[in-house]
Amino acid sequence: MPGSGSGDGLVLAIDVGLTNAKAVLFDVDGRVVRRRGVEYETRRPVPGEAEQDPEAWWRAVVSAVRGLAEPSERLPGRVVAIGVTAHMHALASVDANLAPVGPALILGDRRAAREAEAITAEVGADVVYQTTGTTMDASMPAAKIRWLRTHEPERFASTRWFLGCKDLIRARLTGEIATEPVDACATSLYDIRSRSWSREIADAAGAPMRSLPPICAPESIAGELLPGAASELGLDPGIPVIVGAGDDVEVLGNGLLDAGRSLEHLGTTGSILAVSAVPIWDPAQALELYPHTVDGLWVLGGSMTSAGAALSWAARALGYSSVRSAEACLEGWPCAADAPVFVPHLEGSRSPDRDPLARGAWVGMHSGTERQDLMLSAFEGVAMGLQAILSRAETLVGATGPITVSAGDSADQSWLQVRADIYGRSLAVLETTEPTALGLFTLAASAIGLDQSAAAATRRVVRVRRSVEPQASGSRASRLASFASADAALHEAWPVITGVTGLV
Repeated sequence: MPGSGSGDGLVLAIDVGLTNAKAVLFDVDGRVVRRRGVEYETRRPVPGEAEQDPEAWWRAVVSAVRGLAEPSERLPGRVVAIGVTAHMHALASVDANLAPVGPALILGDRRAAREAEAITAEVGADVVYQTTGTTMDASMPAAKIRWLRTHEPERFASTRWFLGCKDLIRARLTGEIATEPVDACATSLYDIRSRSWSREIADAAGAPMRSLPPICAPESIAGELLPGAASELGLDPGIPVIVGAGDDVEVLGNGLLDAGRSLEHLGTTGSILAVSAVPIWDPAQALELYPHTVDGLWVLGGSMTSAGAALSWAARALGYSSVRSAEACLEGWPCAADAPVFVPHLEGSRSPDRDPLARGAWVGMHSGTERQDLMLSAFEGVAMGLQAILSRAETLVGATGPITVSAGDSADQSWLQVRADIYGRSLAVLETTEPTALGLFTLAASAIGLDQSAAAATRRVVRVRRSVEPQASGSRASRLASFASADAALHEAWPVITGVTGLV
């Protein structure tokens, strides 16, 4: 229990997602006191490119943090620690003064597909996977660095540091350059066996070792809030800022401390993450492996590039005002046997079948198909994409207990029921609406002495609101088979449709 004298203090978690930056204040019991979110833009100059302005990240963070304080209160003196987490796989190039050298290439950017193929050919696919726990593709900063070296040599030469989103924001807060194993793994430059940067893969990527940040423990203190940053944020200088972790820190916010436990992340992207007591490399290389934020544990999982993003697109394309307004179609669950199948890979497929050229599709429409049928199949398709990852993960890790899910925007009971039915597993709905930020809170609680460790903080503050049990559905097996068949068949079509061939 708290014992550092910070019982009336607040912990500030900064969570920079793919579409918005959130500032979340927690009390010492891990309960949300206040939150504020500010959106920012993703630019897509041409199909396959996805960029964000690192300065827009910072402006959104400043606006979100400043928006936490009520006019009648003085927030600064109550904040006892700050942590940062953010979306992973982004590549921000900055100079020695931390000024961005061009836009950041984010997760959905596919321009480095040929560079990923080249690195894989030079190093060897098995060596890449055994070293990094991931396969190399265009989303990985390693491939993006090679692309910059080839296509934008002046920008490459002007870069002092290659940083992820979280690490750049934290550097702006403290002036200190650092990263940690979770975000380092997301670069495909990190050797998960030696817990250090891989010189072999860095050389293949053309990444100078001096451009890669030092690797620190997630719960360590990176530095103190600088006066200039404090002034912008409306906080007091000197507040300790922890190193933090990439947004897969949500394993802590979901309470995953035991082997066999798994979580579902359903945001712009979608992921299934499962905990293992030992490192498990997937023989099919369909899942990624990286260290848990708690020493001695490992995480095996996979992600969909488009999950909530696919639902937002489908709702917009079908004329719904929002995904929330489209949820009325869930009353039609389960889908009829002859209903269309939705393949959700709008930005390529990452897991369990990696295909950078994959796209989205409705398959099997007929003259009786209506708008609500298409929208229902979109919900189903996103859940089935996640189920394919879950099935693979549990084949390797096993399954213990329910799957934890967030109580945020995905907490509609009908939508939860659809996912429970498709997974064939119980869902544990978390009390928190901010599991990623809560995971960051547990690291901060350990760093400043509120708890003896992040694991102890996790056990103290993670709570389950309710459970959702799967209901038997006679059509489940046939619908899963239809989805798998459509997805597999379309992989052969994507190179023809996109006009791109020769990529892994």
